[in-house]
Amino acid sequence: MNKWICGLLALCLASVAFAQDALEDSERVADKGAQSEPTAVPQAPALPLVKISEAQRALLAEKARDLGERRFGDPDLAEQFFVNSRTGPLITRGANRSVGVGTLSPQMYFPALQQIRKMPRISSATGQRFSALSGAQDPPVDPFAGTPINALGTWSNLGPANQGGRTRAILIDPGNPNIMYAGGVAGGVWKSTDAGANWITTTDQMANLAVVTLAFDPGNSSVIYAGTGEGFGNGDAVRGAGVFKSTDAGVTWSQLAATNNSNFNFSNKLLVSPRNSLRIWVATSIGVYRSTDGGTSFSQVLNASSVGGCTDMAMQLQGASGFLFVSCGRTSSQGTVYRADDSDVSTLSSVLSLTGQGRSSIAIAPSNESVVYVMASQRNAGGGPGQYGLHGIYRSTTSGASGSFTTQRQGNIAPANTTQKINQLLLSNPVIALLTECGFGTSSFSNQGWYDNVLAVDPVDPDILWAGGIDLWRSDNAGVDWGTASFWWFDKGVDPEYHHADQHALVFHPQYNGTSNRILFAGSDGGVERTDNARAPVNTTLAQICGAPVAGGAAWVDRNNGYVTTQFYDGAVYPDGLTYFGGLQDNGTQRGVSPGLNWTTLLGGDGAYAAVDTLGDANPANDVLLAANTGNSMKRSTDGGANFVAANTGITGSGFLFIAPFTMNESNRQQIWTGGFDIWRSVNQTNAWSRATGSSSTCGAGSISAIATHPLDGNRVLIGMSDGCYHYNTAALSAPNSGSWPGGGSIVSGYISWMAWDPTDVNVGYATVSAFGINNVFKTTNGGVSWSPSVGSGLTAMPQIPALSVVVNPNNSQQVFVGTDLGVFTSIDGGASWNVENSGFARTPVESLKLNQAGTQLYAFTHGRGAWVTSICNPCSYTIGGTLSGLAAGRTVTLRNNGGDDLVVSANGSFSFATALSDGAGYAVTVFAQPTNPNQACVVSNGSGNVAGANVSNVSVVCTTNTYTIGGTLSGLAAGRSVTLRNNGGNDLVLSANGAFSFTTPITDGNAYAVTVFAQPTNPSQTCVVSNGSGNVAGANVSNVSVVCTTNTYTIGGTLSGLAAGASVSLQNNGGDTLALSANGAFSFATALADGSSYSVTVFAQPAGSFQQVCQLSSGSGTVTGANVTTVAVTCVSENLFSNGFE
Repeated sequence: MNKWICGLLALCLASVAFAQDALEDSERVADKGAQSEPTAVPQAPALPLVKISEAQRALLAEKARDLGERRFGDPDLAEQFFVNSRTGPLITRGANRSVGVGTLSPQMYFPALQQIRKMPRISSATGQRFSALSGAQDPPVDPFAGTPINALGTWSNLGPANQGGRTRAILIDPGNPNIMYAGGVAGGVWKSTDAGANWITTTDQMANLAVVTLAFDPGNSSVIYAGTGEGFGNGDAVRGAGVFKSTDAGVTWSQLAATNNSNFNFSNKLLVSPRNSLRIWVATSIGVYRSTDGGTSFSQVLNASSVGGCTDMAMQLQGASGFLFVSCGRTSSQGTVYRADDSDVSTLSSVLSLTGQGRSSIAIAPSNESVVYVMASQRNAGGGPGQYGLHGIYRSTTSGASGSFTTQRQGNIAPANTTQKINQLLLSNPVIALLTECGFGTSSFSNQGWYDNVLAVDPVDPDILWAGGIDLWRSDNAGVDWGTASFWWFDKGVDPEYHHADQHALVFHPQYNGTSNRILFAGSDGGVERTDNARAPVNTTLAQICGAPVAGGAAWVDRNNGYVTTQFYDGAVYPDGLTYFGGLQDNGTQRGVSPGLNWTTLLGGDGAYAAVDTLGDANPANDVLLAANTGNSMKRSTDGGANFVAANTGITGSGFLFIAPFTMNESNRQQIWTGGFDIWRSVNQTNAWSRATGSSSTCGAGSISAIATHPLDGNRVLIGMSDGCYHYNTAALSAPNSGSWPGGGSIVSGYISWMAWDPTDVNVGYATVSAFGINNVFKTTNGGVSWSPSVGSGLTAMPQIPALSVVVNPNNSQQVFVGTDLGVFTSIDGGASWNVENSGFARTPVESLKLNQAGTQLYAFTHGRGAWVTSICNPCSYTIGGTLSGLAAGRTVTLRNNGGDDLVVSANGSFSFATALSDGAGYAVTVFAQPTNPNQACVVSNGSGNVAGANVSNVSVVCTTNTYTIGGTLSGLAAGRSVTLRNNGGNDLVLSANGAFSFTTPITDGNAYAVTVFAQPTNPSQTCVVSNGSGNVAGANVSNVSVVCTTNTYTIGGTLSGLAAGASVSLQNNGGDTLALSANGAFSFATALADGSSYSVTVFAQPAGSFQQVCQLSSGSGTVTGANVTTVAVTCVSENLFSNGFE
């Protein structure tokens, strides 16, 4: 057990204060630090104290002493504070005090969301600006779609990964129980694929993150419906946007158009009929709506707007028909349970509506659906001690027919004994209600039946009933007798019986059987928790409830790893930026240490502002931490957060807001400022306080909502008020406790949420305003004397939504960061224009922005998605790069920037030089070494210029492989003739003269060439022969192809006939070529003649011998015409023939 430190028991217990009456919230927010005194419990006479040993009593007393510090939060006032600070001005005193000017509606954010899509984006991590998500088109087109988010310089989540936020919906896939879904009221829908061990978000882009109810399509678990808008607290706490639907197991979501109206702003519970999945029921703040077409349209079947609407539904799931039960009414309104046939709304009727009945929860026994239970709270009817406590447990065994409900346990009666009292505490804080009996102090009721009220029946035993209020309870006899199954005030991580306070959901494992599977999940203000033994003994005796739990009781395991849904109000960062802590709604003050994502709790309850002084040493045990709960409740730790003591001794007066600001001067951390109606100053780190003004109300009637002290001059202090007024002082450290400050006025009619100085200039400061429809960032350049809007214009204008925080970069005073209800916005010109910060997290409220001491890390503490961090480039440097194309496979090109930064690129695509350049620097990209083998020429375009606040990515380098001509020499071509050459089977070249030639089409380096003769010369016919005609281009023109043409030659011949045997004849061609023939037949001269040559055959020598013959020619002359001549005819005859004929 922790050794807690509250010294005076009575003082601690007196500080326990909780919500009692929503109608009186406006007064409580301002005057009493947003806390109301609990109502004393009427005690039955002679109730005995618990019988425990003195040693055990001492241990439990020590644990109980700090209940005032460890108490759960005040959700009613937290919700109202959230709304009031956005619908101001908030007037907190005088006759005209108010709680804001209207209600929050999701429609108020829609114009801003459209504007954001058209604004330029910026990454403070890289200093880059990006184009808008969309132009005039809608839906938007993201030009960076597919780009890894870290390439855009995004943020990192810091957790708390082990602490969930308020969870009202848990859904388990019946076909695969490892798949679970949970709904965070400010964190959207989360999914687990390992039975809740780890979670991831599925709805960061959903238009509204206030998810309070989830339901499957009974026939298809990939179809999920999510209802938004938490309608269980203040009537003006409207933050829903109807019903959303996913058809891909939560990957994407779309709003059901029929629910995009005010009737569905509080979609508190939805069910899908197991008999017809097109039939959807939604319980809203107006009444009950039903769709019969899968959500395309809805019709109202019950109007309950006069009683605050309906908050719960349950349906009989088995059989061809079944009843739907609806619970309507909450807080001060009459509660009623209605019953309707699932398929016939005409049967809708009241079945339970008792005097004093308020908000009620319903549960049907899965093992016997005729058994129906109702747990009703006591409505606020006159402010009795039982208001919002248990009205009663009611049971029907006939399917909830009218008149069939019996009272199992009556509430709101003076207890006759301790057991009776215990059985009435289901919707109360049991340990606080039993302080007298436990021997620890004076008992008081702290009831929250209007806020946390949930009921569930054991799946296999209709008599085992679970109830959730502040703690968890179980009855094993149908709701008659009860025992606690959890302790919110035990130590988390130490006591297995610990379970976070404020229960909202109870879901059994789909395979629960009461024996081998007893798994139960619970959703609370602390996220998701699980027990593996829902049949374990419960705490029914006084001793057990007072802190000596029953042996073997239910052990609870936190199932929040990655379920980052916590809601910060403020955060503080240690100088090195590696440790940070902050105040969370209903989850106290917690601290995280990098690189871990799990945080530890330092204080309980609702956390608030935080500050740290490390005293300049390296021992964390010496660190001074300031923290607070609500109102005027500042606490200090001087041992690094191990123990806290009150740090507000000496502060008097009223007007402290629910979350009251305080600040520590960064340059002199002894100087602390806080305030309500008046400003209070400490110059010795809260050891003593003095009022620094008589009244801060010279301008209006608000409370102090923002404080800024200048790190260069602690005398310069700015004060912002909840009504839009401001005050400034240049001698604040010596300001007297009377009179008003010398300067002030009204900045705007709205709630001033934050003020910050430019840390480098005592005259420049900023203020943010949490309001809709008006300028929300203001700037002073004269030390606070006057203020003017600093919101930009056109597409760089700040959207008119609540702005919550502002901080100035100490290393670049032109860089200003503003946190809003829709994320972070950044200006790089002192507020003249604005950009959407590329945060990477959902558009959730950023309540606090802080920097580490060096100004190199920016931290965002959000209200719904935990804490985040990003680096801030200083100075910002930018890469030079672009795209390369055309590079041959396996080759490289060397680029050079500014004559020295060489980059070897080996693949086409994007490239970037290793050396980044500062904004405004020149760049000049050239090719230092071209690719070789094959040789390529790479040409740069857009290669020079000056950096203009963004990475240069438009340098273009295009490589083309070098080409070379193929050619050589031609010889031998006959005059006037031509020859046709061909390369690689396609590139023809006609040559008509001897000499050098070259083909017209070049060949890329490394490629093959093959030169052939496509058409030989004619007239005369020639044969051209190619040598060196093939090969591969090797980085140079080919010029050694040789083509030699020779004219074709042909023989001259014919036939010889008539030559006498033994005789011979000699022929001669062209007077020189002699041919002796001695036989008849074909003949041919030995010397061939060139085509086109003349031939003339004659008889050179006639035959001689015993017979005198004469040989005569025919066709003996002519011209060779491309073929052998074979037509010469030589005929020999006897001379006697001639003589005989003529003599």
